[in-house]
Amino acid sequence: MENTWVLVAKSSRAKIYEWQNKAAPLCETIDLEHAASREHEQLMTSDLPGKNAASDGMQHHRMDEETSPKEQEKINFSKDLVTRLENGRVAGHFNKLIIVAVPEFLGLLRKNMSSTLKKTIVQEVNKNLIDIDVESVKAHLL
Repeated sequence: MENTWVLVAKSSRAKIYEWQNKAAPLCETIDLEHAASREHEQLMTSDLPGKNAASDGMQHHRMDEETSPKEQEKINFSKDLVTRLENGRVAGHFNKLIIVAVPEFLGLLRKNMSSTLKKTIVQEVNKNLIDIDVESVKAHLL
């Protein structure tokens, strides 16, 4: 039997629904929150390295990373979600996948997916639908 998982996500929250067919209701199976993605950058960076003075005392630069801590939390959450999806695929819980997410987060998800998982994707919706009711989510699907 064909079973579809619908991932509705943003950088700090995600829901996974099961969907048997177009006439069936979406059944929420997982609701995840990633609080670290919502924290203010200032709180996340309070323990990071500060400024560094060159030996001549003239040049100053901030010793920071290429990826901000807030962005890194988004990446971490996307990896966690992809791992859940991959585990569900391997366990045979779904054959088809629909992803609903804002373009930036959708890109992070795609970047971390295996080619096998990508092949299960039957639809992508570039919208933030995480906070709307299930029937409104369903109206955006196939």
